[in-house]
Order: sequence, then structure tokens, then C-alpha cells
Amino acid sequence: VQLYHVDSPRRDSRGATPDASSGALRNSSDREVFSLPVFAENRFEFGKFSITPGIRVENIWQDVNEKVNVDKTGAGRPLDREEDSNTILLGGVGLEYEIPGASAVYGNVSQSYRPRIFTQAVPTGPTAFVNEDLEEGKGLEYELGVRGKPTEWLTYDASAFLLSFRDQIGTVAVPGGTSLENVGDAIHKGIDLSLNVDLLTLACGLKSENSLDWFVNATVLDAEFTDGPQDGNTPQYAPDYILRSGFIYTHGEKGKISLLGTLLDDHFGDDANTNDFKVPGYLVLDLTAEYLVHENVRILAGVNNLLDESYYARVTGGGIDPANGRNYYVGLSLEF
Repeated sequence: VQLYHVDSPRRDSRGATPDASSGALRNSSDREVFSLPVFAENRFEFGKFSITPGIRVENIWQDVNEKVNVDKTGAGRPLDREEDSNTILLGGVGLEYEIPGASAVYGNVSQSYRPRIFTQAVPTGPTAFVNEDLEEGKGLEYELGVRGKPTEWLTYDASAFLLSFRDQIGTVAVPGGTSLENVGDAIHKGIDLSLNVDLLTLACGLKSENSLDWFVNATVLDAEFTDGPQDGNTPQYAPDYILRSGFIYTHGEKGKISLLGTLLDDHFGDDANTNDFKVPGYLVLDLTAEYLVHENVRILAGVNNLLDESYYARVTGGGIDPANGRNYYVGLSLEF
């Protein structure tokens, strides 16, 4: 059992210049969600073979209450308030069979559910409307793969997956504006690859308390709508590939420093695949470090967007949502 609560108020202001740090308030809304998932699973072992069935009950309550929306008010539309709750039963089963080489073949079948996010419950645009018959998206995912640790310095995982998603939520152009509705069914299929190499163990032949790991996580994706008004298009935010790679140096239990990179292909921020909503591919590097200064006390520090890449990862009807430039942080971690 888990209890999850998010209080995420939104405030949008418009400055007099593009680089202004303050401006006139345009949108203000209170947004809150409670989630109480209840789940259970059990692993049954039969020699080298195991089966793990599971069940999950999602209980979600969401509330979005607009306080200010200058564009809506100017267009003569009332401010919106949307309260919603859902209880969804989900199931799944996983299978695994051990093979030589400290490896295993595995497969999974599971159901998924995607509730409406805040901006889908109450869009901020003055000409954006929510279809009265809007349904939450539901999916069924299949996965087949192999994973293992054949040596002290190598860990790998490779799998193929297929996600059949029904009633995906998206935006459709209609006379006088846009409609937020179920834009159809979609198929997402591809492969996931994960590789971790302990370079110090590989070079020295012995495992030590220090390690220098090189890791790669890659996803190759082919996603397409198969039904509905966007039939044949690519679903929003579904790049053909995502690559994450980097190095992690660990000095015993005292400290760790990591250089992490993320590379994404071009993709679209809308289901209609319009050029105005195209998100160019980007490469972002992050540098993080932590050090144990005393028992249970760690200093944390990092530089996000190390190369100060200018990019954006989200597009809305109001324009792009630029990502932060190079930024720094320092923190303290206490363990009890």
C-alpha cells in the first residue's frame, strides 16, 4: 500500500521582454492529486523456472481549480474546475527461466493505465475544450528478453517490447479551436538495451572496493496510431531513439562522481505531427558528485546541462517550454 500526494499550483506570468524575470500574472490554478495504490505479488519458484503474478488497484483523486486565466476571461469563457476520481484494477504476470552463464530468459505481460494529467483535465488555452466523452488511456504490454552477469565486470539486459495502447489522449483541431479527446489506438514497439561494464575490474582482473563503471541504456522505438483521427501519425513525445550513457566512479563507500549524457532524436509534441510542435533532438550532459564527510552525512553537488545546451523538451499551444541552461546545486544528505 502506498499513499502519494502532490500539491502543484501553477502560476504563469508574462514579462515585458523575453528575458524578464517577472511580469503580469496570466494564469493561476490550484492543482492537487491523491493516489492510493494497493498492490500484491508473489514469486513461485520451480527449480530454474519461476512465475510472478501480481495485481494492483489504482485509486486516484484529482482536483484542478482555475483562479485566474486572462485569455479565457477575455474570450468570455468561465474559469474551470474539474474534480475526478477513479478506481482501476490492473493485473500482470512475469516468467523467468535460468540459463547457463549466470543469465536468464524472461517475459512479462501487464496492464497499464494513464490518468489525465492536470493540463488535460483543465487546458489553459482560451480556444481549447475537453471532449465530454474523454476516457483515460489503457494499455497492454508484452516484453521478452534476456539478462545476466556472465563475468564480474559485465552486466547486460536486452528485451523486445510491444505496447498496445487504447484511447490515447491528444489534441484535435476543430472549428474555432482545439478539442482534447481520445485520438485513437496506438502501437509502440521496439527494443531496450542495457549494458554496464566495470572498467577497473576488467583491467585489473580483480574486484576491488573502487569501481569505474561505463553504462549504456538505449531504446529504439517505432510508434504509430492504428485507429482514430490520427491514424498513421506518430504519437506525441515518441522519439525513434533515446540513448543514455556515462561513467560512474565510486571510491569505496566514501564518494562517487558521475558524468551522465542523454541523447534524444527529433520528435513531435502533438499527435498531428505539425512542424510548429516539432521538438529537435538534443544532447545534454550532467555532472554529479557526492562525498561522505561523516557517518550518515553526505555532501551532494552537481552541474546540470554541463555544456549549457539550448533546447526544449515540451511544446504547448502557448509555445515552447525552454529547458534550464547550465545550473548548479549543492546539498546535504542526512541518514538516520
